[in-house]
Amino acid sequence: LQDILARYHRMKGYNVCWVPGTDHASIATEAKVVARLRAQGQDKRALGREGFLQEAWKWTEEHGGIIVQQLKTLGVSADWQRYRFTLDPPLYRAVIETFVRLYRDGLIYRGKRMIHWDPVALTALSDEEVIYKEHDSQLCYVRYPAENGEYLVIATVRPETILADVAVAVHPEDERYKSWIGRKVRVPLTERFIPVIADEAVDPTFGTGCLKVTPAHDPKDYEIGQRHGLPIIDIFTPTAHLNEQAGAFAGLSREAARSKIIEALANEGLLEKIEPYKHSVGHSERTDAVVEPRLSEQWFVRMKPLAELALRAVETGEIRIVPERFLPTYRHWLENVKDWCISRQLWWGHRIPAWYAPDGRTFVAATAEEAHAQARAAGYDPTALRQDEDVLDTWFSSWLWPLSVFDFFEQPDNPDFRYYYPTQVLVTAPEILFFWVARMIMAGYYFAKEKPFSVVYLHGIVRDKLRRKMSKSLGNSPDPLDLIDRYGADAVRMGIVMSAPAGNDLLFDEALCEQGKNFCNKLWNSFRLLQLWRERAQDEPPHPLHEEAYQWFEQRLALLQKEVESLLSAYRFYEAAHLLYRTIWEEFCSWYLEALKPTPSRNLLQKVEAQAIHILQLLNPFMPYITEELWHLMTGAPENRFIHEQPLPSTKETVDWTLLDAVDLAQTAISRIRQAKQAFQLPTIPEILVEGDTSDPYFSTLARWIEHFIGAPLRIVSSLPPEKFIRLTVRSTGVKAGFAERAVLHQQVFYLKADLSQEKWSQLLELLRKEKAQAESFRDKLRQKLENADFVQKAPQAVVEKERKKLHDTEARLQMLNEQLEALMG
Repeated sequence: LQDILARYHRMKGYNVCWVPGTDHASIATEAKVVARLRAQGQDKRALGREGFLQEAWKWTEEHGGIIVQQLKTLGVSADWQRYRFTLDPPLYRAVIETFVRLYRDGLIYRGKRMIHWDPVALTALSDEEVIYKEHDSQLCYVRYPAENGEYLVIATVRPETILADVAVAVHPEDERYKSWIGRKVRVPLTERFIPVIADEAVDPTFGTGCLKVTPAHDPKDYEIGQRHGLPIIDIFTPTAHLNEQAGAFAGLSREAARSKIIEALANEGLLEKIEPYKHSVGHSERTDAVVEPRLSEQWFVRMKPLAELALRAVETGEIRIVPERFLPTYRHWLENVKDWCISRQLWWGHRIPAWYAPDGRTFVAATAEEAHAQARAAGYDPTALRQDEDVLDTWFSSWLWPLSVFDFFEQPDNPDFRYYYPTQVLVTAPEILFFWVARMIMAGYYFAKEKPFSVVYLHGIVRDKLRRKMSKSLGNSPDPLDLIDRYGADAVRMGIVMSAPAGNDLLFDEALCEQGKNFCNKLWNSFRLLQLWRERAQDEPPHPLHEEAYQWFEQRLALLQKEVESLLSAYRFYEAAHLLYRTIWEEFCSWYLEALKPTPSRNLLQKVEAQAIHILQLLNPFMPYITEELWHLMTGAPENRFIHEQPLPSTKETVDWTLLDAVDLAQTAISRIRQAKQAFQLPTIPEILVEGDTSDPYFSTLARWIEHFIGAPLRIVSSLPPEKFIRLTVRSTGVKAGFAERAVLHQQVFYLKADLSQEKWSQLLELLRKEKAQAESFRDKLRQKLENADFVQKAPQAVVEKERKKLHDTEARLQMLNEQLEALMG
């Protein structure tokens, strides 16, 4: 989509700058490198930081260029000489400078908080890096014995954390448990007693109304623990195995411990019952591991002051989000934003520029030399400083992209930054609206005091036919280069764009690529015909039909350009692609070139070729390879000139609606006559009679086009024809007042002569009646389905729209069948 915009705006005369680049993907890359080292019998820690980083750079050099190669093969016309990588020295320095500045401004701090922990990647995650999925779990009702033989029953989906319980909480207004407040109960499977406390955070309607409080392993429990001064017992290792605090269960994974503890509870008579329970569980966006709430000291960005900048920009309309339906989601996230955890327990990435003295004093500086100077000034021994081992979240570099790619942090007043910033359009996916888009807006306003872009266009997510997100782990993500090898880059581009309504998910099917390939073949063959005509064309006056067809398509081409420009200006790529596809396939190939056969005159052909080149220009943003090849073939332009650098032709301001309506009437008539010929199984059409006014100027156009396309003579009559004729009504519409306001302009009746036996007439009549009955039955079923509110509300929008289209097509088919029956029955 970015390439469509870039190519289109170059043709409109804009100085387009599109900076390509990639981020270093710290979590994903480190996981790949660690896995490769493990396969080679090496260990990350044993290798050491510098040795590991060398291996990471090797992996990046081997694999980091794959996506760039895919983009280039797709024909992406980015400014490749400007390519940037988030670990390039200038961008690296920008990240470090940003951290230092925000720290000094009081917007970055280090603190112990409950964070999301990825036990596979062994790193903290931000809230936005956690994806919630529905899980079918077990709700275990566990007895917590009291001193006198009584017990409280607590419902939990995480019995493996029972050994870390430090209290049982009830709601202070819950009459069932008021007498229990202040008493003690024993933690099951231990001899440890814990207090029963009252806290308003407890939901009396969940389970039994009693809550086991485990501050080390649940955010809500942690807050309760802080309010009541409760101790913290952490029973998990970084890999989510139980540690020595778990006694006999130490060393087990979470899942194995859950089963063993449920078994032990049952053996001791402490398991009252188990119920099936469905709930949302957080997964790491990168590794898909179930994340573990963990109390950890991390670095955070205070988001509220920054979020206010990003919210105001969109609320005031200074930045526009397309489609607008994402605005409520954007607003909700910014109004409820939490501080951003930016530290990651990894080595691949931007190392946090913080140094610690032996007593814990922190010095934040852009370089080690500056940190040493700070320490020396504070009376510390610089040689005793230790730099933070962690790196920054990858998004902490990506949020600076509109600034750092133009070297804003190196030289704020440099010409490139002043010329290109703020940029115009960002095209991205809704799933990173908060990861990236909102944060870029914050960074733009905070550092440059200006918006980073004016429009954010959010495209859909590519999914498979089962509506699953494309994923290598699911094996449903085809290699783009493989698709290009089989279908061609243009076919892949066109097929995908034609299936991607704004903001809606794209249900990928290779049939889309096949459709794109067929379109390429159709286009190529049409230009081969033009070249053939070059060899055959003669210096002669143009045929009246050819001249009329040329004038008609000149009008259609002007309207096409206006419509395409309007759609692209509104970021309606899907509709623009469909419009071009239909116009080129149906109007240019099926009507226009067919009307010009067998060969137009040489003078007319030159004008026809200019129209064909105009079509190539409009299509180039969508299909760059074939249009570039055909443009060079038709124009003989040198290799250093490109079609997307040529300005779009100016179009006529006035529209000859009379001509357009006349040809539209002729084309409608031809299509209906062809349909009737097929429906009535007519081998030939000896004659076509038209009942109407012979002085009507539309009849000359009608006669020329019908005679050329049908091959049967057309005769105008003023009285009803004899028997053995099939009556066919053709309607045409024209302008009544103002653009796009239509009214019935003509109504013509055609009579197709058919010399058939009486038996054949009867067979046709019976065939049509059966077909009508089947169509009516199918229509009724579709109506019943679409009148079902439950289906319309719960079914995917694409499915509902498909059923509506079926109904529309069936009703149109019924109308035609009724007309045919009426014609046969006189």
